[in-house]
Amino acid sequence: MRLNNPVRIEIGTYEVFVTEMHSDGWRFLDYKTPQTITNKDTKFVSTNPIMAGGYGPFLELKCPPDQVLTINGANQRPPLRHHLAIRCRDDTNFELPGATWISIMKLDSMGKPLFNLWVCYYEISQTKGSRFKQRGERYYLHQEGIILHGGEKLAFYVYESDIDIVKTDVLLSCDIFVKDEDGGKAE
Repeated sequence: MRLNNPVRIEIGTYEVFVTEMHSDGWRFLDYKTPQTITNKDTKFVSTNPIMAGGYGPFLELKCPPDQVLTINGANQRPPLRHHLAIRCRDDTNFELPGATWISIMKLDSMGKPLFNLWVCYYEISQTKGSRFKQRGERYYLHQEGIILHGGEKLAFYVYESDIDIVKTDVLLSCDIFVKDEDGGKAE
């Protein structure tokens, strides 16, 4: 089963992955796909201020215990792709410069790094110039996507920020799986 792969979903296997998850007693949270996560979803999202010139994680997306969160990549058919968009601002609403490098690091439940993806802020920003990006303009993870098991997280790091990051917004579409109460035994 693909669930044992802690990092990525293999190309072209997401429908098979979902079928296997369902047969093992997992279902979509609220029987809905995809889910939308924002910075208001504190069960999943935590933010940290970062002072100008500083380093650290300004955003963390954590998968709650006993759940599995999948973020599909660009290799999936358009209806199955999940987008990610963030917005980082200072207290005057000045946004982080687009050329700022962001590290997206997957950490296991003990905080050990599993992989690191580098992107420029403009790629994952919610805005394009002075307007918000439309659905097709948003960022899709390269190729396969990411699976987060209970306790694992994605940490977004900035290095030597040009601004104080005090306001962080996130918009993420993803699938969230929970175990059926009966463990999938019902017929």
